[in-house]
Amino acid sequence: MPAFYGYNPYSSSSSIDSENEFSGIIEGQYYKDKTSLFQRAKNSFITLFSDEPEKKGYNLTLNYGDMMEGDNNKFMTKVRYDFGMINFHTAKLEMTDANSDRWTVPKDIISNGGDFDFKLRMEMLGFQHNKNGEQFHFSFARFDNKSDLYLTTEGESLVFFDKYIQMDMRLPNMNLFGLGERNREFNISSGAWSMWAKGAPVNQTVSYDDGSSGLQTYSVHPFLIAQSSRKGDFIGIFFRNTNSQSPVVYQNTDNTTTLSYITTGGKIETYFFIHNSVKGIVQDYMNIIGKPQLPPFWSFGW
Repeated sequence: MPAFYGYNPYSSSSSIDSENEFSGIIEGQYYKDKTSLFQRAKNSFITLFSDEPEKKGYNLTLNYGDMMEGDNNKFMTKVRYDFGMINFHTAKLEMTDANSDRWTVPKDIISNGGDFDFKLRMEMLGFQHNKNGEQFHFSFARFDNKSDLYLTTEGESLVFFDKYIQMDMRLPNMNLFGLGERNREFNISSGAWSMWAKGAPVNQTVSYDDGSSGLQTYSVHPFLIAQSSRKGDFIGIFFRNTNSQSPVVYQNTDNTTTLSYITTGGKIETYFFIHNSVKGIVQDYMNIIGKPQLPPFWSFGW
């Protein structure tokens, strides 16, 4: 279940801030009143889908009582972050425990897009961030109008446990597409969109995915495309992670969308494809993960 709205205990304690790199350490302390924290998180989630919560049953199939801090689920008090550009349209954020290594997908299985290109300047994508000592946040905006945001994490939740990671961001539009194969409308609306390839029982029709979580079908694609505040202009977001994931989408009354990216392990490895057409976003995405391979001729049955 998501952390309650705006919960972000992390502030920058040290950073490298240049034209082409933003990296450093953020530090935070977990609230001592654990019961209060998770009760507030639970209440916040019920409020999030308050139309008919008892009928809709929105949940992440997680037991909030099992998510308390402890030896089996430690809160990360120091998190290292690295922000840089891969190419003219693509930036990458990596966040992990500053004190120990964590699992990441081997790049020979899923490409990581290569190293940062330090010849490129972050400001080319309208990148903005907090100052040292402030609560950690970042945003992307139009290069010529920094108030016209593509996305922002300012004032949103961020929490990093060993087995529960959440990063919230606000998007400027309600038009979202992607997050895996689903039996539903093309546009992703408010709901919890689990990504865990468990298939469907034999001889049973795949259930319609209404966003109540747990209804992921056959494939996991932690990638989405979102429209910006202007027609024909889009951004893409790719979460490079192989743990169970369950993003939560909430459409706000001001026609923006809050996206809570939630996963149960690994790192935050997020690619941001900024300011392009849908076709351009997909091309940039495939340049990161790699192109499909041509099957051998014999595999077609000849």
